[in-house]
Amino acid sequence: MKLIKKIAAIMFAFMMVFSLSTNAKADENSGDSTATGTITIENSNAGQTYNLYRILDLESYNNVDKAYSYKLSSKWTDFLGYTGVDVYLKKNTDNDYVTWVNAKKDEETMRKFVKLALKYAGEKNIVPDGSIKNESETIKNITTDPLRLGYYLVSSSAGSLISIDTNNPNKNIQEKNGVPTVTKNVSTDHGTTYSAKKNSVNAGDTVGYQTTITFKPGAKNYKLHDTMDSKLEFQVIHDAHTNLSNSFNINKYIELNKTPTDGCTFEVTFKDVFYTDFRDKIDNNELKSLTISYHSIFKEEYGSYIDQPMKNTTHLTYGDNDTESNTDETETYTFGVPVLKYTKDENDVKKTLANAQFNLYKDSVDNEENKLKFTYDPAKEYYRLTKSESGDSTMISNGTKAFTITGLEAGTYYLKETKAPNGYNTLTSPIKIEIKQKDDGTQQIIIINNKEVTTVDVLNEKGSLLPSTGGMGTTLIYLIGGALVLGSGIVLANKRRAKAK
Repeated sequence: MKLIKKIAAIMFAFMMVFSLSTNAKADENSGDSTATGTITIENSNAGQTYNLYRILDLESYNNVDKAYSYKLSSKWTDFLGYTGVDVYLKKNTDNDYVTWVNAKKDEETMRKFVKLALKYAGEKNIVPDGSIKNESETIKNITTDPLRLGYYLVSSSAGSLISIDTNNPNKNIQEKNGVPTVTKNVSTDHGTTYSAKKNSVNAGDTVGYQTTITFKPGAKNYKLHDTMDSKLEFQVIHDAHTNLSNSFNINKYIELNKTPTDGCTFEVTFKDVFYTDFRDKIDNNELKSLTISYHSIFKEEYGSYIDQPMKNTTHLTYGDNDTESNTDETETYTFGVPVLKYTKDENDVKKTLANAQFNLYKDSVDNEENKLKFTYDPAKEYYRLTKSESGDSTMISNGTKAFTITGLEAGTYYLKETKAPNGYNTLTSPIKIEIKQKDDGTQQIIIINNKEVTTVDVLNEKGSLLPSTGGMGTTLIYLIGGALVLGSGIVLANKRRAKAK
């Protein structure tokens, strides 16, 4: 038993020595220029290409003692002479080894250094020493092929400065920058607030939009793409503000293109001065968003396009490869109200009536200011709302079917009969009509007297025929009177004959 314990102790000691020697070898390199390692990018963004630039060669290292020997790589031999680099790096005068001389190693200092290094790489057209692309929406961690050991600058095609670090031999780098996004809303109160995805408008009305761009550190080449339904006509960008200030100089910082070649209605790009003035604030995550307000006109001639969505979609491209962000959209609707003028015959059957005249008001007060005007289309038998002075406020029933009033936003209206068909009684009070947009925004609901209807039915009663002077009423009196006189004469004549006898 004692022999077994001794053997086990010897084997355990041997394993510990072997393990320690193995770890020591893993944590140091004595200068093998063929030694390689990898870099793993965690939480990488789908579709992004990550470029790796080896600024310094790692000649030897000892991770246990935290000792590392660096020399400039062949592509970066002139880097130490670049303006501003001497604040961070210097070369030993006795040999070619490079050391970090800046007293600070905090995140802000390192961010400034990697921006400087990336600027140098761009100006000198330095070819990356390696690259890797995330081709998957589901895989977040991607690892490079074996790379020579060194001090690597990592950037992405989105323009983001990812990190700078040493692969000795392997290194994990966290992608923290994320992807820029856009959010779009439409106004339901004609430009006062913007909080909805769906709204409704009158024919010829202004439609107000807001698109918010969420910035991410390092991203560049932002371009906003906006596509409107053909029934909407883009007008102008009238305001912009950031999360830091309500004042944003549109003319100074952005450029509007109303004739893009990609099928969009308009595009917004950011001028160089924008990145000059705001890059640090974006990279420090201080400037987080920009909200742009603009509007279109719902073309009046499409006022009969009722219950159909008119979409406005927005997306962003950014980075070296014009990577696309998410897409967001809003929908705008206009509505219509069918009006049926009718009476009932002696069998209580509906009969449509022609030549009844109506006006429509946005207020119960009957005045010219509240009276709406329309353009009539006889082929389609609808009255389309118009803002033109040449429009007519009078709508006339046709006697065959309901006529439709189109181009109306959700709201309350008052339909007043101004003239009934000949022989029928005119309505004494207007009909209150409520048009509501469904909760999902897709359709209208017409409400009359708190009841949902599909058609506004307007009933007229016949006027009754009354007797008139000189008519049958007096003739009958005359006939009765004459008969009485004649009867009295006959009675008198008979009495005289009787006396004579």
